[in-house]
Amino acid sequence: MEKVLIFTVGSQTYALDAACISEIRGKIQPTPLPGSPKEILGIINIRGKIFPVIDLGVRLSSDVVGEKKVIIIVESKEKSIGILVDNVSDIEDSSKFTLQNLPSTTPKNIQNLVTAIMSEGDRMIFFLEAEKIISEIAAV
Repeated sequence: MEKVLIFTVGSQTYALDAACISEIRGKIQPTPLPGSPKEILGIINIRGKIFPVIDLGVRLSSDVVGEKKVIIIVESKEKSIGILVDNVSDIEDSSKFTLQNLPSTTPKNIQNLVTAIMSEGDRMIFFLEAEKIISEIAAV
């Protein structure tokens, strides 16, 4: 991982490996999927390819509701999804951050998606792994 994409959901800052990001789009209204869990907003069509879209704030049980404006298209080996977030702020070199383990008191729903805490001085960012997000949603 050389570069990370930094974004916000509610009052928290998160990062993903930039290599797994295929596209960043303004908010597109997803077509709802009947019977889907509340974190799955529906599906979108981008250039003939269908992507499920999840609300990351709902998935992470964020109690701060922001104005979700951006869909990040995340790819793994076999699947791709859209993640609705509040804001994308930057792409940064991962080498400037120190990776630390999550505290043992971290709730399970966060541990399932967040693999580490990236720190730089007083700044802390939750690092998400694309494979974990995609496999979590596939299991729903």
